[in-house]
Amino acid sequence: MAVSDDFRDLVRLKVGDTDGSLLSDDQIDLLIDGQSSSNLAAALCADALAAKFSRSVTFAVEGLRIENSNKAQAYLALAQRLRAQAALSDAGGIGAPSVGGISKSQMETVDGDTDREPNRFKVGMSDAPGTMPARGGNDDGAC
Repeated sequence: MAVSDDFRDLVRLKVGDTDGSLLSDDQIDLLIDGQSSSNLAAALCADALAAKFSRSVTFAVEGLRIENSNKAQAYLALAQRLRAQAALSDAGGIGAPSVGGISKSQMETVDGDTDREPNRFKVGMSDAPGTMPARGGNDDGAC
């Protein structure tokens, strides 16, 4: 499958290689071929960059010190973050929050669904028989 320029550019942006100095187009295409998730594709590129910098030595010249092991660790951390983002967004994520029982008709619909496990918690469920009803005024135990 051919990689589109837009997809490749998005992956480059996510790994911080916007000028193309770290990975060539051919290297990126090889790594991300078949990936539909830009986060997972970028994670593969970040892993490759971590491997590249882990092979490089730390050196110092005239007071300037280059520690490539720090770059390798940074790219490994980036790959981990990109995979986590992919798990949350690209693969469906954790979903939108759902708040049940907002409207009375919705509660009645849910309560009337015979294929659903019945609600175990109701207003007044802890009231002793013969005592005053719970705050809502319902003495039948329904919300």
